[in-house]
Amino acid sequence: MVVPSLRQASTIVLVRRAANEGYQVLMAKRSSKMKAFASVYVFPGGVTEDVDQEIANRYSPNDSRGKMKVTGIRELFEEAGVLLTKNSDNADLAHPVSAPEWQDKVHNDPGKFQSLLTSLNCEPAIDSLEYIVTFTTPKMEKRRFDTRFFFS
Repeated sequence: MVVPSLRQASTIVLVRRAANEGYQVLMAKRSSKMKAFASVYVFPGGVTEDVDQEIANRYSPNDSRGKMKVTGIRELFEEAGVLLTKNSDNADLAHPVSAPEWQDKVHNDPGKFQSLLTSLNCEPAIDSLEYIVTFTTPKMEKRRFDTRFFFS
C-alpha cells in the first residue's frame, strides 16, 4: 500500500463567552463538493503556504509554532471572515472584516494576507493562540494532513 504524503495544516478552535451563561464555539459545515471532509462540521483551518512562514518571521520570529499559527489565523479569516489580530496597543482583536472581497483575495492569493494586515494597521495575534494537539489523518485516507490545533 502506498501511503500518501502528509500536508501541513492548522486549525483554530475559536471560543467566546455567550451573552448568557456558557460559551460559543465557531464551526463551519464544509461544502458537499469538497475533496476532503465533505459535508462535515469542522473548525476553520487549512494547509500551510510559504507566505505563512514569512509573516511569522516578521511578527513572531522566536515562536517555533509561528508558521502554523499564522496558517490558522489566515484560514480562519478565509473561511469565516474573522480576523484574529492585535493592534498597535497590543490589544487582541477578533473581528469580522466588512470586506468579503478580501476573503476572496486571500483565498486566491495567500500573499494578499500581509497586504490586508498592512491596510488595517494590525498584526496577526500569534501569541493569543494556545497549542492543543496535533492530529494526523490515518494512513488509509487518500488525502492526508498533519494538523496543529490551536485554541483562542
